Amino acid sequence: MPMRKIHLASLALCIVAQCAAHGASADEFRSKVVIPLDIQKIPDGYFDPSPQPGTLQELTYQTYESFSYRQKSRTLQKRAIVYLPYGYQNNQPYDVLYLMHGGWGDETSTLGTSQRPSRLKNVIDHAVAGGEIRPLIIVCPTYNN
Repeated sequence: MPMRKIHLASLALCIVAQCAAHGASADEFRSKVVIPLDIQKIPDGYFDPSPQPGTLQELTYQTYESFSYRQKSRTLQKRAIVYLPYGYQNNQPYDVLYLMHGGWGDETSTLGTSQRPSRLKNVIDHAVAGGEIRPLIIVCPTYNN
């Protein structure tokens, strides 16, 4: 499967998972979304843990609560979940995807945590291991205070 197809399939999975997590059934949601047939199915076994798993790490950072870029009214401590691909090497350049959660979610909604990784994290691991996407770093920050 070419990289573009797995990206679209992963995006579709994220959308379906978010809707299911917030009350809409996956079947109800699928009936309202048209996805081309050649990218509709993620391969069997991709939802299971990969023999070449990436890691999820917690990152904390400081930012500001403000209504503009210039205003810095209150310092906030926030957390992000960062996906590092299997075999990650600190000195190697990687593409970075900043993946923001939807409403009523947080930084753990999409990929999970190191103790409880999501099924989407498994899909990404398999796609990287199978050469369908290049190894990448995924940063899941939060906009919640």
